[in-house]
Amino acid sequence: MPRKSLTEDGTLGKVAEAKSDGSYLIQVITPGWGSSGYYSPQVLEAAGKAKVWPKGTHMYFDHPTAEEDATRPGRSVKDLAAVLEEDATWNGSALVAKAKPVGLGKAVLEDKTFREAVGVSVRASAEGDVGEAAGRRGWIVKEIFPDTFNSVDLVTHAGRGGMILESARKAQEAGELDSDRRDKFRNAVRDAHAEDGVDVWVEDYDDTTVYWDRWGGDNPGTFSQTYTETDDGVELTGDPVQVRVKRTYVPVDEAETPPRTVELTREAAVQAIREARNVGQWMESRIHLAFTVTADEMFGDGRLTREERIALSAAIGAGLDAFTASVEASAPQLYGRDLWADPAALAEAATAVPVHPAGQSTIKEHTMPDIEEARLRELEEAHGRVPALEAERDAEKARADKAERDLKLAEARDYAREFGTKRVTAANGVLAKPIVDKIVNEAMRDITLGEDDRLDTEAFGARVDEVRKTEETYLASIAENVGSVRGLGENKDKKTVETKVVSETVSNVFGIARKGA
Repeated sequence: MPRKSLTEDGTLGKVAEAKSDGSYLIQVITPGWGSSGYYSPQVLEAAGKAKVWPKGTHMYFDHPTAEEDATRPGRSVKDLAAVLEEDATWNGSALVAKAKPVGLGKAVLEDKTFREAVGVSVRASAEGDVGEAAGRRGWIVKEIFPDTFNSVDLVTHAGRGGMILESARKAQEAGELDSDRRDKFRNAVRDAHAEDGVDVWVEDYDDTTVYWDRWGGDNPGTFSQTYTETDDGVELTGDPVQVRVKRTYVPVDEAETPPRTVELTREAAVQAIREARNVGQWMESRIHLAFTVTADEMFGDGRLTREERIALSAAIGAGLDAFTASVEASAPQLYGRDLWADPAALAEAATAVPVHPAGQSTIKEHTMPDIEEARLRELEEAHGRVPALEAERDAEKARADKAERDLKLAEARDYAREFGTKRVTAANGVLAKPIVDKIVNEAMRDITLGEDDRLDTEAFGARVDEVRKTEETYLASIAENVGSVRGLGENKDKKTVETKVVSETVSNVFGIARKGA
């Protein structure tokens, strides 16, 4: 039965109002047709029992791109938003779990506007086959598998029923979900500008202009383009113009009118995530990650009890609160600086591009001085691909390759011992076991793996035969020499020992048959 990766994307999603402990109830996935296939209630219930998304599963901002998935399947700590505090379990209508935000996720998920603008989408692998379900033909999911890299991600469009529960309910009641219209903009931009090696993503739109990002190719960046809208879709007009985003923050006492709000679509909410990412919160996430990895390893090795591990989790939470308070008091600018920002670039003025998007949520402006919002991708192009990180990645890969090679060699040696023993005894069944073991051990000094990383039985068999013949020749020469021994010196109590008896005795000890016997 074929297996494939699942990345659900495209159906309505729900995150509940924060609980007293700062956690959120997540609806992970519901039965029905999704973008990857059809999920029956039985399959999802079985996934809950199999702990496909267990306690400790990571929640990230966005699914990874194909390139990111290939080069960093373990994902990036800077994108970590929350962690499941319990196994995702079946409640009769959906898989649900409680999640605790970490790092940047704490600030972002506290924002109701953000929770209303995003959904939840799962990543996993499954087996299935083409068939029919619910009046539709397509890929039917038969089983979903647990895996270290499974995740439940925050995305602009939810997967099969994935939601932050309370937020989506309110968004539906307010009639603010307009996915069909957004799909028209995405289709129009992709049809006009996507090509091999180039991907595009709609960030926002207003009454006259759509704003979109371009990745890859010779001219990446953010662009605006006018459009006309009909019942059948959206048609782009004019030429695309590259733009830069800048938002102005005005002190409250200088405002003559009530604070202006900026209407954001779901696409703009994703941009808000990128803008919110900063050095201070990144440092928090790194501290939390390093501590968690160390504590989990000690717990897994049996050096901590479960109660002690839970106590340490509470302690790191209190420690991070103290860390945040101290940094906000002594270096507050770190919570406003982009993770990869160049201090020199922050001082440069940027041309403002007015944006008046139409969407379903609002974000109030903060009372801060004017600052430039340096775009993440521009800064990543200039300062990304840090050599130290690449060296760390290469070192980890080398260690993983060596560990895998050592495992294959160990498996080959186990099989080689069994294979060699059978081959020696088949060729000479009278050899004693110590002699057989000696021959096999000598042959195993040189283990060769084939192209499939398994024992090269042809080469090893030839080596076993070679060592066996050498050993037989050696034993035969000993037997011959012993067989020709005569009495040495004088012995008052002389006893005649027949040569034939000596030869047969030695031959039996070494497990060989003397010639002429």
